[in-house]
Amino acid sequence: MLIVLLTFISNLQSIDSEILFWIHRNLHSSIGNAIIPYLRIPIFWLPLYILILGIFIKKWKLKFWIPLLILGLTVGLCDYTSVHLFKKQIERPRPCYMYENDPRLDLLIPCGGKYGFISTHAANHMAIAVFLFYLLGRKAPRLKWLWILWALSIGFAQVYVGVHYPLDVLCGFLYGGLIGYISIRLFIKFFPSFFTNERAFY
Repeated sequence: MLIVLLTFISNLQSIDSEILFWIHRNLHSSIGNAIIPYLRIPIFWLPLYILILGIFIKKWKLKFWIPLLILGLTVGLCDYTSVHLFKKQIERPRPCYMYENDPRLDLLIPCGGKYGFISTHAANHMAIAVFLFYLLGRKAPRLKWLWILWALSIGFAQVYVGVHYPLDVLCGFLYGGLIGYISIRLFIKFFPSFFTNERAFY
């Protein structure tokens, strides 16, 4: 059984690496290399964050701070647990450490911390996206998927620049999505007045 498990992990690592190398070999371009690294930088998304704040203020007036606080706590919890429950326990090295001098990996930014599973960037932004998907989806149903696409673009950027494997990002998405969903459900339970006139989504 142990041999089967070790073989599976080895094969999974190999597949993960090959997908990463395929992305770097086939999708890298001078334009992408110039633009995509900025997707990882919070200041790049400052206009979006200002927009979110403006929507909160317009929708809930002086009570805007309540969903904003819950969202902040959601991100804080996701950030902390992704590091302490995953990165520091699993200790899977980032590809930029594993393949430091490998020409198949085109590293575009400094490598950062040693361990990469799960991607905290991916987890945090998917938690935000899922929270906003349900929180604001009723007001702008055609735009709610943009939050998910936003998180997906940031996760893809993590792989594109060479600091994460695809599996790091995928599992980060799943974990962050779970945290975001639990958070919004708790928000609905303890602050139902914010959703009095909203259509049920669960």
